[in-house]
Amino acid sequence: MSSLDKYNKVSQSGQWVIDESGSIMWQETTTLQKYDVIMHTWLNEKPTIKLISPEDSPFHCTKEAVVDLLILLEKEDLDSSTGKSIFFYNKKVKLTVKPDFKNVYLTKGDDLRYYCKDLLNFTTHRIDPTNSERVKCVKVSEKRITKEEAQKLGQTTGYVFSRQDESPEGTLYGRFVAPKNYSGV
Repeated sequence: MSSLDKYNKVSQSGQWVIDESGSIMWQETTTLQKYDVIMHTWLNEKPTIKLISPEDSPFHCTKEAVVDLLILLEKEDLDSSTGKSIFFYNKKVKLTVKPDFKNVYLTKGDDLRYYCKDLLNFTTHRIDPTNSERVKCVKVSEKRITKEEAQKLGQTTGYVFSRQDESPEGTLYGRFVAPKNYSGV
């Protein structure tokens, strides 16, 4: 609720609703209240109701997203003082909601990771950048980057992994959510 002045207040609320066509929409309701100085009470004006598509809702739902993964690869290096060298890679993957799931969307959280949001069942769960029951994951590209680029990427992605030299190609270790100001690369 926000106050325009001491005699006017605006309250806003929102919820998921099913419209006449059977689609799930975000319903945003705005109500203006005016204070009656004679009756000493708040009077409600007629509320303004606006239906918004899931893509334009405050959750910014989407059916597909391209995600940056920061991968740290350790390799043995006998010339190095530590015996290992670290190489940095930016792997881009495309997350797509499978067509069977009409009311399922992807949203990006405050922790910079993606979530699978089922609007019909009112459930949300965090997903990893792998194939799952509802989401398909496809590799778009992978390139080697510098340490400075890795530090910048670490601040904008919630996916930081490590991979060891002898591990199979698809094996990633150390799954964790990177803090917003991650620069520990």
